[in-house]
Amino acid sequence: MFSLKTTAGHNYISPIYIDNVSSEPLIAIAVPVKNVFGDLQGTLVAEVNLKFMWDLVGHLQVGTTGYAYVVDNKGNLIALGDSSRVLRGENVKQILPVQEFIKNLAAPTPKTPDLQAIPVCSERTVVGTYVSLGTPQWAVVTELPSAEANQSVIGLLLSSSSP
Repeated sequence: MFSLKTTAGHNYISPIYIDNVSSEPLIAIAVPVKNVFGDLQGTLVAEVNLKFMWDLVGHLQVGTTGYAYVVDNKGNLIALGDSSRVLRGENVKQILPVQEFIKNLAAPTPKTPDLQAIPVCSERTVVGTYVSLGTPQWAVVTELPSAEANQSVIGLLLSSSSP
């Protein structure tokens, strides 16, 4: 597949695949190599291990009880603290921020989070949003339980209504 793309002068980034030996996520990246006249001389291909992304996302903190995860442009989990879900090839395109990302691949990232009731990591109502990473077409999605997100507002309302 990448030879067709690079022959046409385009870069290629493969879908993520899991290494059979290490069970770690990998991608292949291919770029055309041209001479000074712009003539195609070949293709440079590299396989990149994305385990660092699993480790990074696993350590991200979203509030006290929130989650962060990475998805591709089809809604497939790429990185999540629970890597077994990634290894199972779980797709989370039914989650509102992921739906928005897929629908608006070329559009800028939304400025305000949406409240949605189908979280990926728990059964609670959450406030969720995403940030598109550009190339490749991946997004970091964050979810924070709405009770935690609204805790300071609820506290302020309770304290202001006290006699």
